[in-house]
Amino acid sequence: MKFFKKAISWLLFGMLALGCAACGEKKEPKEENADKVFASSIQKNADGTETFLVGGKPFLYLGAESRFEAYTNCDKAEYTNYEKYVKAAKELGCNVLAVSVDWADIEIEKDVYDFDCINKILGYGYKHGVKIDLLWYSALMCGDSHEWHLPDYIFEETPRYEIYMNGVEQPYIADSTNYGIQTLLRIDNAEFMKRETAVVEALMAHVYEWEEAREFPFVLVGVQVYNEVDAFPEKRLEQYSVSLGGEKITKDQAWKTIRTAMNNCAKAFKSSPYQVVTRTNLLRPDCADLGASAGFSPISRAVELAEMEYLDAVGYDPYLNDLNKLKQSIEYYQKNLPANFTHIAENGRVGSKGEGEYMNGEGEILLSVSMNTGYILYELCSPVKFDNEGYGQGVLDPATLEDYSYTDKIRKMCKALQKVGAVAALVNPSEFAAFNIDSSTGKEIWNKTVNTSSVSFKFTTSTGAMGFAIVYGGYIYAYSQGAATLTLSNGTFSGVETGYLNATEWVKTGDGTLSDNVLSFDGESVYRIKIDSVSGALTSDTNLYKG
Repeated sequence: MKFFKKAISWLLFGMLALGCAACGEKKEPKEENADKVFASSIQKNADGTETFLVGGKPFLYLGAESRFEAYTNCDKAEYTNYEKYVKAAKELGCNVLAVSVDWADIEIEKDVYDFDCINKILGYGYKHGVKIDLLWYSALMCGDSHEWHLPDYIFEETPRYEIYMNGVEQPYIADSTNYGIQTLLRIDNAEFMKRETAVVEALMAHVYEWEEAREFPFVLVGVQVYNEVDAFPEKRLEQYSVSLGGEKITKDQAWKTIRTAMNNCAKAFKSSPYQVVTRTNLLRPDCADLGASAGFSPISRAVELAEMEYLDAVGYDPYLNDLNKLKQSIEYYQKNLPANFTHIAENGRVGSKGEGEYMNGEGEILLSVSMNTGYILYELCSPVKFDNEGYGQGVLDPATLEDYSYTDKIRKMCKALQKVGAVAALVNPSEFAAFNIDSSTGKEIWNKTVNTSSVSFKFTTSTGAMGFAIVYGGYIYAYSQGAATLTLSNGTFSGVETGYLNATEWVKTGDGTLSDNVLSFDGESVYRIKIDSVSGALTSDTNLYKG
């Protein structure tokens, strides 16, 4: 079996009960890679969309991020205390928890590895049915190298760039109470890359053994290689004069350094017989009309990263509460990186604490999923220190893990989308009708008709509810997070049931009713409705009602 970057998967996808007409062809396994186990991969579908696969099956990537390294470094917590966060992610309706782990927590001394933290994280995920995505910050996190993320010998012995501000050389960028000393290490240094390769290969060898001992439940499903790497060339080089041997480095040189180190690191992850998706995240793309805070990263740089051999996907951190602008940024990414599995890695609050915190997080999630985009909430729960200092971004209170005022709306949307997970992961956006997300934040009263290619839907609410209707495989999957009605037309319909998808199999929990082709939502249930016939083809306009 061979993992081809962004290629059509050969895995037994065509055997799925859903009968996906949009799926790509199967590829037969290559004998020379028969020892590899593919925990996750990205499938390119015949209709131009991408599907995240876990164990060869469609998987709706809907996660939350949890800064375990910050809990450890800032709150002085222990990994034995972190099960509660994995459990909380499950209860929030997320199927993935993206967890940051320090290199220093694994290589406790030079060439001495301790995988206790990895065992605990994977064990908690296994126990609670949550997949894990490892955030490997290494020596490039938000543009800097951070002392507390790295083993002492790496931080002290790796060559550094020379940093000047106003013509005066600086010993470091900052001495932070969150990260220790922040500086700029030469991550393309040969010895650094050799050492990083060694720790990554040891880590993944251990993960393989852990998964094998449990008959491969596929708990680890992804790795984020570094974090917001574009902040180094596009932000730090504007704040400081950064030199090497007295010669000021350019953005092109900085980007080359990033690509060299990142591809080396991703290659180390890909050398393992336990194969997972490798990805990275950038700041907001530089598309027009997003305002002065649009970000730093030219889209051409994202393309360069996406074309690297060992990196599977490039996402970005939009930090946009405005659904119109969020849609625009997603479309821009998808247009310019057409073979890439677009995902949003962070989209937390905007503004000071208390201002606009997740003002319409459920709408951001629904919009993104309806556009064939993966989503990670940033963040599940902030470190207490972050929250006390005014820049916590969690959807749960850090001290109690209790809800904020906006949390339950997010939970309801996440859980509803998980109930149709395989369908939502597979369906073309033209067949995914989303309701009440065509304004910046959603409206209290919404009464509009949205067409897919076969069914017309009129969604009516006076409670500000958001919802969706997905047409797939001869059925409609529908949900509203509050009181609303859905009028179906352009066909005949029957067999209304409530329930959920268990992987690809529908599990019925009750019966529903249509009255003159009108479905009344209860604000909790997901409904499946059989399409008996359609009156003729329609022109899908679902995209007009997103953002």
